[in-house]
Amino acid sequence: MAPLRPQQYRISWPLTPQGVEDIDTMFETLFKALRSGGVVPSPTSLLSSEVGPGNMGPPGDTGEDGTDGVPGALGTAGATGSTGSIGPQGPMMMGPSGADGEDGDPGVPGPRGAAGASGAFALASSWVSNGTNHIGNSMTGVTTLICTNNSLLTVIGITAGADGQVINVSADSTGSITFNNEDGTSTALDRILTPTGANFSLPAGGSCTLVYDGQIPTLIGRWRLTLRSWLGSYGQIPFPATQNPSSDANTLDDYEEGTWTPTDASGASLVLGTATGTYIKIGTLVFINGVIVYPVTVNASAAAIGGLPFTPASTGAAAYPLTIGYTSIANLTSLIFAAGASLKFYALAVAKTNANMTATTIYFSGAYPATA
Repeated sequence: MAPLRPQQYRISWPLTPQGVEDIDTMFETLFKALRSGGVVPSPTSLLSSEVGPGNMGPPGDTGEDGTDGVPGALGTAGATGSTGSIGPQGPMMMGPSGADGEDGDPGVPGPRGAAGASGAFALASSWVSNGTNHIGNSMTGVTTLICTNNSLLTVIGITAGADGQVINVSADSTGSITFNNEDGTSTALDRILTPTGANFSLPAGGSCTLVYDGQIPTLIGRWRLTLRSWLGSYGQIPFPATQNPSSDANTLDDYEEGTWTPTDASGASLVLGTATGTYIKIGTLVFINGVIVYPVTVNASAAAIGGLPFTPASTGAAAYPLTIGYTSIANLTSLIFAAGASLKFYALAVAKTNANMTATTIYFSGAYPATA
């Protein structure tokens, strides 16, 4: 029998149709070899007396899988494909608005701009000439008038005043204005009331305000002159040298500063070695201070000092206390008496005599109400 050579039949896995055919051929060859050698009878010979090749038996069971073969080498990478065409643009949708950002820090203030030009003011033609004038009034609301005359101008009245009407008046640096108080040559409703009750002179560079008061019961209607800066620099409130007293408890009608000289009021005609004092009067309240030095004396009269700048009022109290700031007499006190308008001295409620005050220096201050 010819030997079988394994390399003649290579069976690959998984089986392919060619592989199945190769298996059939292999077994057919095998059985032929066996029969030719008298080793295996054919199946037909088992059923008959004839001996010959039998039919092919059924295929045998599939053998076990063989071990995996060694992986083949990595193939060469394929060429890069061409770039695809750009697809159609997708729909555009607006997103929601973002939150407001925080406020930024304030910027640095810019430099101050140049001052604007002076505005034009309405001028009554009669205000720019000299002499006495009865001003015609065709103005309404708040009006500013500037007097540009270079010498004295006198105003005796302003016509056609309306209740509440305001006129601000300014005199330039070269002229002045006099407002006559209740000038009889002017129509009653056109007249001017000044704060002092007398003719009032507005100096060059000064200003004041006229307000028409149509509610005065006894006078029917008047222009009231109110003071602004008519006696000097702004920020000053001037009062006349002679007080214009008011009966209104809420009206300030006087302010004054000055000096006064303490004198002996005991009747002994003493001549004080030093006697000086100052005062400030606001309305009716008078503040005083002073220093006196008594001469050497044995006079037994009650010590008293006069010369007060204003007469003390007797309303509400008969005497007003003073403060003794310095003296050599122990427990010395003092009172200002309305009666006699004088200062008197005490020590432990006992009145002091001139002899008790001999060669004594006293510094004092205090306040009292004046009669006006």
